[in-house]
Amino acid sequence: MPFQRLRVKTIRMPGATILVLEGRLDAATVGKLIAAVDEVKAPLVGRLVLDMGEVSDVDMAGLGGLAHAARAARDHDRRARLVNLQPPVRQRLTTAGLADAFRLHEDLTDALGDHEPPTPGTSA
Repeated sequence: MPFQRLRVKTIRMPGATILVLEGRLDAATVGKLIAAVDEVKAPLVGRLVLDMGEVSDVDMAGLGGLAHAARAARDHDRRARLVNLQPPVRQRLTTAGLADAFRLHEDLTDALGDHEPPTPGTSA
């Protein structure tokens, strides 16, 4: 499979920050995701949503980048949301035991409309 770089587009809206990812999320590209997460997390306003609909593959380094996003949201008493996961990407996330670190949604409308319960261990 030829090299496919990762593109990350940031969309800020009231109550949410959306990172739209496109391409492969792997050792060669994960730095771009980490940089985008670091840019939006200080301060993180509203929900952190990663739209993964155009992500073709994720390797172990890419999973580490997703874990970084989950930690960034958790640091703000939130749970990061992943939307539009392709079946192989969802399977890799589940196999690695990371699916529970996120709220998984079928589409962006669902992710933006879903109620944000308090993170366990924090006040409501």
